[in-house]
Amino acid sequence: MTRSKLFMAAALTAIFTALHFNIATAAELQSATLVVEGMTCATCPITVKKLLTKTPGVTTANVNFVTHLAQVTFDPDKTNAEKLAKVITEIGFPAKVKK
Repeated sequence: MTRSKLFMAAALTAIFTALHFNIATAAELQSATLVVEGMTCATCPITVKKLLTKTPGVTTANVNFVTHLAQVTFDPDKTNAEKLAKVITEIGFPAKVKK
């Protein structure tokens, strides 16, 4: 095999390995809906979202001022919905997991 073919084979192997790892990781993520009370202005959801996205294990967070709901996607090996609700509550926005 020529060097360029070897390089191409190695590059393709690396790409497929990375894709497989990302798919496996994404399949393990969990989602939760949290009810967040105490949001009284348009900046409150921004504060809650920033906190959530900085929490280890959280991959996405969306907070809605009108519905008082936070949709969170997270790695269950690093956190869980109850811990996320507790973190939000500790900064002054009482939160609980929506069942």
